[in-house]
Amino acid sequence: SGCTKSDSCCPFSQSTCAPDNDYIMTATSSRPTSSFSPCSIGNVCSNLKAGGGGKMDTSCLSEPGAHRNISLNQCGNGIVDPGEDCDPGDTPSPCCQWGICKFTPQAVCDPTHSPCCAPTCQFSAYGTICRPVVDPVCDQAEMCTGKDAECPADTFVQNGLSCGASGAGLSCAAGKCTSRDQQCQAQDPKLGLKQACDPAASMDCRIACKDPNQPNQCVVLETKFVEGSPCGCGGFCSATGTCVGGDQAGCGDQWREVSHDSV
Repeated sequence: SGCTKSDSCCPFSQSTCAPDNDYIMTATSSRPTSSFSPCSIGNVCSNLKAGGGGKMDTSCLSEPGAHRNISLNQCGNGIVDPGEDCDPGDTPSPCCQWGICKFTPQAVCDPTHSPCCAPTCQFSAYGTICRPVVDPVCDQAEMCTGKDAECPADTFVQNGLSCGASGAGLSCAAGKCTSRDQQCQAQDPKLGLKQACDPAASMDCRIACKDPNQPNQCVVLETKFVEGSPCGCGGFCSATGTCVGGDQAGCGDQWREVSHDSV
């Protein structure tokens, strides 16, 4: 159902099936897309022969199966596979036995893959920096615990903390000093993007920048804003690219606050 052939709007025209309707596969979009245009649907339908009773023959379509990962464990490939203690690859290591990928006697780790492992094949001393700061204001260094060969999880200061030059509008986001505008400017120079769209306009964390040719329109890219970037109304983009903590209720509160101040 809903699968009809439509030739009247192919190619797109300004009056019919215009791209600003934000269909899937349009070059740019001002909001999240979830439907195909009649042109796309028509192109699909034209390749499905009608069966008895006018129904579409969809026997050529199938549900995608589950993805299957094939792992070929091999000592010496430079990857620590299940069942291996270590694997330095082609580079000999005094901490790893070549050919069987097991620690040498007295070794508890191998610095080849473990940032908190010393050349002596023992855990690095407590306080040894294993991940230096990326930004002096927004990030903080991680240090070895002295009891593990791995570096502790990456941590950083609170998102939204002001940073950078005064008046630059920069704030901390996942350990980096940045802004939505700066992230727009970092995209392909050919796009000419300079300013980000208002975060309150969408709960989407895809990079959305003002169209330089149509300032009232947004160019939406598939690239995500950096984790910790503001989104929605008082929310922040998560590591998975979703807006957390910014809801429409918050937008209403902001609108009432602005309206009250402007009276």
